[in-house]
Amino acid sequence: MKRAIFIFFILLGLSLNAQVPLVKLRTSQEMTALEFTTIYQDSSGWIWLGTKSGIYKYDGLDIIPLGVPDVLDSIEVTAIFEHDDRLWVGYKNGAIAFLDNLSGTTFFPSTGNEYNPLLPQLQLWEPEEGLPTASISGFVVDMNNGLWISTYGEGLYVWEMKQERMYQFDHAGDGLSSNDIYSITRDMFGKIWAATDAGISICSMPEPGKKQVKKITKSDGLPDEIITCLYTDLQGNIWGGTDEKGVFKYDPREYKVLFQSNNWSFGAITRLAVFGNDELWIGTKKDGMIHLSIPENIPVALPSEHALRHNKVISVMKDREGLLWLATNRGQLFSANVRFCEEETPFQQIQAICTDKQGNFWLGSRTGLFVRNGSKYKQVLSDEINVVSLWVSPVDGKIWVGTLGKGIYLADPGTHKAVHLPANTDEINEGVLSIAGDSNKV
Repeated sequence: MKRAIFIFFILLGLSLNAQVPLVKLRTSQEMTALEFTTIYQDSSGWIWLGTKSGIYKYDGLDIIPLGVPDVLDSIEVTAIFEHDDRLWVGYKNGAIAFLDNLSGTTFFPSTGNEYNPLLPQLQLWEPEEGLPTASISGFVVDMNNGLWISTYGEGLYVWEMKQERMYQFDHAGDGLSSNDIYSITRDMFGKIWAATDAGISICSMPEPGKKQVKKITKSDGLPDEIITCLYTDLQGNIWGGTDEKGVFKYDPREYKVLFQSNNWSFGAITRLAVFGNDELWIGTKKDGMIHLSIPENIPVALPSEHALRHNKVISVMKDREGLLWLATNRGQLFSANVRFCEEETPFQQIQAICTDKQGNFWLGSRTGLFVRNGSKYKQVLSDEINVVSLWVSPVDGKIWVGTLGKGIYLADPGTHKAVHLPANTDEINEGVLSIAGDSNKV
């Protein structure tokens, strides 16, 4: 019979029937009527939830609505962004609203359907040139403090804040790959990358009105023509999701693909989040969340019985504490500490675990000592030895193995072999329930 052991810590709980502990959040008020569209974390750490009927602040317990102008009542929120203490909210009809003094605004929990006069109110943004009429798909700010606004249908808009003037990048006049933009991100040089049905457009405006566009397509190494999302990691690389070919990593310095997922069979990607240098969480249109270990390059879906398995993932976000957030088209909101995982093992009654300096995982049970070698476990001590404690020496990295009835063994991480300490060593009893020490003594 298989047994599961749990590694690291989880903040919000776990789903016991899945290898990945993605947890559906519950709040003090009913959320099932809300259809989530996007998730965003502001600079103060608060979570903002866009829905088909408005925008809400989530404080970990309550969802607190923002008041909106009458013209935006029941209009779907499609993008959220913060810059200079102003919250920007984009809508499906092309409208844009904002809330100033975000950090100084007081929010009160909702009191049901009753109107709350203390509810913070969004203001409709009304630049002189007017607003788009196509759905807002994203916001980003360039190094000159220009606000870039992507749309699905009208290309890119840039609000030049010093001049207070709006500029537009489109396909016909400026060479944009397409006017249908799924996602935008800023690279390490301050240029704006736009994901479209015809590859990627890299845009900049070094001076007001001086538009520059560079296009990247399959002929430049992209795995797919349809790019559905973009994300800039901490090293400055651009990660992209595609319609049919999974994910890729692109180097904006050398203009070349550094990584491409293999054996992708999960269809179109909606959003993705990067964790460190070796892990991706990927939202899809039909197969829920996919986990991809970059070194192994094997995409793995959640178990078929998981609530997320066959959902459309609308939004994915990694917050600044390292938690994964996601929303589905069924109005579900999930979060998890993905550094916690469930490890299936063939052993019963696991009693001790540790990792050595080489990163190998050691496991002690009533049926011996084992070390994980790749995806398999190798037995180091026989079934007759009941291992109850493990400790890694900071001096030589060897594993001290405490047993019940057999004293202490020393295991070598390099050779995966163990030797028994003499019975008279420090008058050790045969039962060693715990081992601890430092560089001077054990």
